[in-house]
Amino acid sequence: MVRKQNRSSKKKIPAKTPNYLGQHFLHNRKVINKMIDHANLSKNDLVVEFGAGKGALTQPLSLKAGQIFAVEYDPQHVNLLKADFSHSDHVRIIQQDILKFSLPKAPFKLVANIPYAITTPIFEMVLHPFTRLQNGMIIIEKGAAKRFTGTFIKDGYLLVWRMWYQLKYVETISKYYFSPAPKVDSAMLKIIRRKVPLISKQDYHDFVKLVNFTFKHPYQDIIDVLKTIFTHTQLKKLRKNLLIKDSLPVGAVTEEQWALIFTTMKQYVPEQRWPREKQKKRTR
Repeated sequence: MVRKQNRSSKKKIPAKTPNYLGQHFLHNRKVINKMIDHANLSKNDLVVEFGAGKGALTQPLSLKAGQIFAVEYDPQHVNLLKADFSHSDHVRIIQQDILKFSLPKAPFKLVANIPYAITTPIFEMVLHPFTRLQNGMIIIEKGAAKRFTGTFIKDGYLLVWRMWYQLKYVETISKYYFSPAPKVDSAMLKIIRRKVPLISKQDYHDFVKLVNFTFKHPYQDIIDVLKTIFTHTQLKKLRKNLLIKDSLPVGAVTEEQWALIFTTMKQYVPEQRWPREKQKKRTR
């Protein structure tokens, strides 16, 4: 007689701990040094590092920068970092959710291998015109880096970032330079704050409204989209000033062309015709 095996008695295979934060720790020393060289740090610089992890990037940063805010959420990693940098007064270990971190009020640089799962929210937080970010070197997923630096823009928030910051694709980084290895390759991205922004900080909210309105259909012709804002005569002149001869999709309009569209709207279009935010429906 064969005795049936109880399901609960079967040997359980331990599951891999899920990487909820999408954090992949860079361990290639050559890439780390190249990243820091590109950051062009000095003892006068305040550096913010998001996702400090085990300190692979924090250690060489501490030799270059005057002050470092190393932000890490995992308590085990925080304890290790605090032990390793207990005698480094210029390195401050901060245990906190990155997205709840209050950015410095003083000018700072961002050098980080950020958690991939929150890439866009981090960029939204730091690439705001009212932050004091000067420049940065970031490692993110290759696909996101290509999208952030591409010539065609499908998401309006990318355009808003690029009116105040230049985003440059530096190089591809193999997935095997990380632990645990991600499914895809990564990329090193350089952030440079424009010395002369294409839109002033005072115009930020009005520009965002224009972008939200026009990017509902990024593949539609820009002149057709602007018909509800500009008159026929204004559009004709605007097309000429923008050097647009044929159809041009919204997403293919350059940052400089957007600056011209916005300044033209402000100068010649009555404010009541400007794009507005939709009023939220009141709930009883």
